[in-house]
Amino acid sequence: MTYWRPASKDMVFYDKYEDVPEKWQTVVRPQMFPPKPEDLDKYNLEKCIRILPHHQDTGGFFVAVFEKTSQLLWEKAEEEKMGTNETAEVSKEEKKEPPKKKRRMGGYREDPFVFFSGDSEDVFPSIKEYYDLKSDFDSTCLLTRCHVGKKKNIYLVSSVVKDVVQKNENNIKIINTGVKTFVRCDNKNMMCPFRLSQEGLPSISQYIGPKRRVNILKEDLILVLQNDNPSNPPDIKLFSEHTQNLVKDFATGSCILEYQDTESNLKLTLVGWRGVHSLRAYTATPDTVHYLRLLGADYSKYDVNKFKKASDVSDEADTNNVAEVSQCSTSEKEPNGDKENNSDVSINEASKINST
Repeated sequence: MTYWRPASKDMVFYDKYEDVPEKWQTVVRPQMFPPKPEDLDKYNLEKCIRILPHHQDTGGFFVAVFEKTSQLLWEKAEEEKMGTNETAEVSKEEKKEPPKKKRRMGGYREDPFVFFSGDSEDVFPSIKEYYDLKSDFDSTCLLTRCHVGKKKNIYLVSSVVKDVVQKNENNIKIINTGVKTFVRCDNKNMMCPFRLSQEGLPSISQYIGPKRRVNILKEDLILVLQNDNPSNPPDIKLFSEHTQNLVKDFATGSCILEYQDTESNLKLTLVGWRGVHSLRAYTATPDTVHYLRLLGADYSKYDVNKFKKASDVSDEADTNNVAEVSQCSTSEKEPNGDKENNSDVSINEASKINST
């Protein structure tokens, strides 16, 4: 890339610095424009790469490689100074170079990426048995962020990503990697201390056996999604007989709720929880609304416009204020009316006395 057009904050592009308005000249500087055509060969811009934000969902930046071809001026002066000060002959024996100091990574020290050693990992046997994991699942692709203590979250990566992390842990500072697959959930009624995470369900679902899967009907899935209160989940008795029979002997804990529409080929896979007497879904509110829309069900419970709600409240307040004002004005008029009536009575009485 040898040519580009800088832009100001109002998204106006300029071909040269002279075209930039005065108000933007402190933001768009002359150094931001490409070099003149006669100077292009001097900079070798064809070796520079521009990475655009929409190519990999990151910020845009340039990548360029610089090769040092000669010593800098201050390096030459330092070398000459050292040469004039040397009076003793250098020993002919080769001197061993001191060991290079290990490069220190600057910034905040991130938690380590601790991969599972295999099926013998302390928490993996219970996970494998509870979720009926298939034999081709590679447990070494699971990782946590701590060496000791309780493992809070377990993440899943591919074998390629695992190799990249393990072979570059001392060279590259990795902030985050993997998808959250299992989350610690210490429940006395659950045989496994980890539940499934909706975030990592698409990656782990293919390895989970039928022991923790429930193929529910459409009306049952709608019932689960419309009742998201964790303190009052839908009772098993509210579900269809089909679903009741499936979860009758189902162990308490995390599971997968599956729905397949034969007409539209719609397939939904959600993380669920089988309680002692209930069944609920572990989905975020935006996902719940999305699933209800796909099922053609009522989602008005979640579709609340906070701005509209605030305006309705303000309108009600204005209406109440108007009612109070009108009531006050009415109460103020009543004494005046009584006064006028009293004056009329007194005048009539006075006329009667005078006539007498």
